[in-house]
Amino acid sequence: MSDSERDQAAQRVEAELAAARDVFETFRDELATLLAEVRAGRTAQAKRLKPVVTELARAVARMAEDEGKLHGARGGRDGTGAGDERSGLSLDLDAARSEVCRRLARLRTAGA
Repeated sequence: MSDSERDQAAQRVEAELAAARDVFETFRDELATLLAEVRAGRTAQAKRLKPVVTELARAVARMAEDEGKLHGARGGRDGTGAGDERSGLSLDLDAARSEVCRRLARLRTAGA
């Protein structure tokens, strides 16, 4: 694959990653809103939590997939494969998973 083709592939994947991040941020914000409502005593909103968390998990998975694609699209240029770390586009999936689990645990204790 030529550098030009690699650049075009990387640009396509960057656009997909940006879209996936937008989806993630939307569901992250919705989850934060729902959690605030539940904490404020509007427990009827709790039924909306599971679908939002499911979509949030899908968005995280999509971002991870797109990060991998981007890493692959950029990786061949300098032989190091480290393009994503240098550009600041790394995604901490462990931190995201921990945050989701922590919030779910708080919901479980609030509902108990």
